[in-house]
Amino acid sequence: MEVTWLRLLVSATFGWLVFLVLFRILTGQINLRGLLAGSSLGDAVPERVQAFVLTLGGAVVYLFLGLGQLGSSGVAALPDVPEFLLAGVTGSQFLYLIGKTLRLRA
Repeated sequence: MEVTWLRLLVSATFGWLVFLVLFRILTGQINLRGLLAGSSLGDAVPERVQAFVLTLGGAVVYLFLGLGQLGSSGVAALPDVPEFLLAGVTGSQFLYLIGKTLRLRA
């Protein structure tokens, strides 16, 4: 029963954080111009889009791994990062750097 309350607390805290960030984005308190574009008025840059999507996706996967571990007894540490996740995020950042380097040379 204790683990259920812990899971509920973690989920509620994360949900509140997501709500606050989305609320601030929608009200304009968080400026997202230039997040996916090279400049604030430019088009989305493919390497930024893929890096953003894979990094965000990796964070969500790791979050669910951690929440899944809460169900087991004796949780003492964060879960290990799976190899596929580490390889995916590392490859994504490498592609971002290659794309940025090529874009700067052009």
